[in-house]
Amino acid sequence: MENKMGYECNSNMDDKAIVAYCDLLGFSSFIKSNTLQEAVNFLANMKKGIEVYFEKYTSSQQKDDKIGIISISDSVIIYSIKDNEASHWKVIIAAYALLAKTIKHPQYRWRIGISYGDFFCDEKKNIYVGKALVEAHELEKKQDWCGAVLSKTAAEKVLAIPATKTEHLIVLYDVPVKNGHSELYHVINWTRARHDTIKKSYGWLERGYAIPVNKEQEEIEHKLKNTEKFHLEKCVQCRAYWNNLKNSDRS
Repeated sequence: MENKMGYECNSNMDDKAIVAYCDLLGFSSFIKSNTLQEAVNFLANMKKGIEVYFEKYTSSQQKDDKIGIISISDSVIIYSIKDNEASHWKVIIAAYALLAKTIKHPQYRWRIGISYGDFFCDEKKNIYVGKALVEAHELEKKQDWCGAVLSKTAAEKVLAIPATKTEHLIVLYDVPVKNGHSELYHVINWTRARHDTIKKSYGWLERGYAIPVNKEQEEIEHKLKNTEKFHLEKCVQCRAYWNNLKNSDRS
């Protein structure tokens, strides 16, 4: 492959891609309040889990739906290699799987921005560039919760995929953003992941904290409450439990 600027590479990527920029919330605070070795161990465990979990997504025998995954410090970038529905959908499923792990492992809390557009990646030469990457990163940063938001262009691409309608993984939601505002976006409904019934409306994300709560982490606490609010509103499984509980109390 040779791009318009004359750069030669062996990339099999198309010029456009769905890109998901995933950031692990709270890691900076964790570094400040723990030893270097503890920070290294925390990050190493996270990366090991990602490598094992996502092996099935990156080792596909089908050339049309392969995706790429880059891990940089406490961030993960997931991108489609081919500009087609199969590869686009697999990026969404991978981001969904990453978010869903928070239910069982609340110490790993992710915030994800997903965009579509120009993107170039050469992992061997450590080159990652493109409007899709920039927009995904900006979209990730503006959110005030743990979740995954799609840009307008990404949503248009993903909503055109038949599987989107059958899996019900993409929903419209008034997303909390910085400065106390909210904006309407298409988001990944990670509450559809199979999980044990969560019997608390709020406060359940405090289970198994790996990152101790202090004054510096009040912003993280706010993000967690916004995340739990999304679960409260969107989780069909847990809402059924709460409704049954209310009905039994009335009888």
